[in-house]
Amino acid sequence: MDFVGPEQVSPHYENFAMSRKWAIFMSGGFIGLNVLGSVVDLHWIMASAIIPFFYWMFTSYWTLEGRSSLTMPLLNRFYFKLAKYEMSLLQTYWVDNTREKIRANLAEANEQMDFY
Repeated sequence: MDFVGPEQVSPHYENFAMSRKWAIFMSGGFIGLNVLGSVVDLHWIMASAIIPFFYWMFTSYWTLEGRSSLTMPLLNRFYFKLAKYEMSLLQTYWVDNTREKIRANLAEANEQMDFY
């Protein structure tokens, strides 16, 4: 099993950014409107654009993504398996990582003692 590696992800799996791209775009647009709205010269443009932006973004989100993604379960099994794999890697290489950290700290301590 070490030779094969971890269980492969299904080719149909989409990452979080692709599966929730409209929600992320809507949040980013809101943040962008707020940032640009703080500019004195652009305030009136952003203030008049915020209601149409939210109307069209909510309509697009519900039409393209919301109907299906809000009722679908998240892939918790995949995330739990990924977290378990990362923790097993952390446990496997704990001694090596600790040794490297101690060497770095010793080198810094020796350098400080040489300076004094």
